[in-house]
Amino acid sequence: MKLTFLLLSVITHGLATLCEIKTIKDLGSTQTCTELKLFGEHDVMMSPKLFHKIKTANTYHLFQLCNSTLDLISETDRVYLPKGATLKITDNAYLRKLPDFIIADGKDVNLVILGNPKVDTTQLLNECKAKGCTDQTLSTIQVPYSCKATSPLPKECHVLFGTVPLNRYDKSWDNVEIVHGTLSLQNSGLDSFPKMEKLVKVEQVANTPVLVVENNANLRDVDALFKINFNVKKKENAVRVNANPKLCIEKNNAVLPFAAEFLNDVKQCDRPASANIEDHPKSRVIRDAAWQDEDGARESGSGTEASAEGGTDGGTAEAEVGTKAAHTNATGGGASDAHTGAAGMKALGTEAPDKGAATGGGAKGGDVTGEGRPILLDEEEKRKLLPDRTKKGLEKFQSKALHFCAHHGTGRRQSSAQQFYRKQTCKKR
Repeated sequence: MKLTFLLLSVITHGLATLCEIKTIKDLGSTQTCTELKLFGEHDVMMSPKLFHKIKTANTYHLFQLCNSTLDLISETDRVYLPKGATLKITDNAYLRKLPDFIIADGKDVNLVILGNPKVDTTQLLNECKAKGCTDQTLSTIQVPYSCKATSPLPKECHVLFGTVPLNRYDKSWDNVEIVHGTLSLQNSGLDSFPKMEKLVKVEQVANTPVLVVENNANLRDVDALFKINFNVKKKENAVRVNANPKLCIEKNNAVLPFAAEFLNDVKQCDRPASANIEDHPKSRVIRDAAWQDEDGARESGSGTEASAEGGTDGGTAEAEVGTKAAHTNATGGGASDAHTGAAGMKALGTEAPDKGAATGGGAKGGDVTGEGRPILLDEEEKRKLLPDRTKKGLEKFQSKALHFCAHHGTGRRQSSAQQFYRKQTCKKR
């Protein structure tokens, strides 16, 4: 009997045949198994003989399948899990189907089904709930067709199950849309909470937290969280945020439902107004132009006075335009084309009369000499006086103004220069 057990690992009990498979040698027996104890040794998992050996078993006492090449594990419709059974099926990229499992006692069964992206676990989850499985057991059964947070993540994975360790953030996780489990940022050196580009929802699993943010010495903001929908079923211990000394929440974000419910212990802080604007790629250029041009409009007085001083002794409109170009550079260096265009229009005196810039002789609007006498130039001559950079900015600004006409405004703050020039362009159109 001992010889049979050691060499063949098969024990016969009446009509039932219990097979113990620990090593690749145990796959050599041709005896059909009805009850099974399968240990997850690597060589066994990779053996082409494995499926043939286990396919007829209808009772699992111990079943460990990890990183195998199998796409099926059984030819039977149902498999019985007796009291005290262990079923661990993890990280099987090719596995596509499980048999229906019948659980004897939900409170005395060990189940871990994780990282099998092609597997539908609906039947097992329903059976486990019906037989009284604990929250701890349910939290280790993946939702259908989900993956673990591996690095890199396969491109076809859009749903993660389990804990997502953001301190080891991988760019491939940007394809993830739903997380069933926990977003965790612990013991990192990051100053901003990582943003998973496509993530829209985090679902709580059993009684596990949806968010853990702890012991991040440099973390300053968690702004990325406020675009995610957290589905919390049990609020107690759903969120843990501790020991992040630099962390604060901008006041506008602090009143959002998730922050008000779960982050009210985090201190609030003020941030620049631009941080509160939605960072949408299509609006970014025009939005930035609006802010910068508003600043430029506030500073236009000092810039005009500089141009007057530069043209004191026989200065001409050409000198004034040149100084205006310098002012454009001074108000931000890399200012947007919209701002450059607006400054160019100010240089030519085409801004609305009530906002005209003060010039050398105290006159308002138009081009002037150093003595304050107007020089009468037509539009084409004025345009020739502009530097090339300003001309290009003017053309781009005109294009944006046409876009503004077509779409009835952007809804963003505009300086007087923008408003006037857009009106003029709309009229021409």
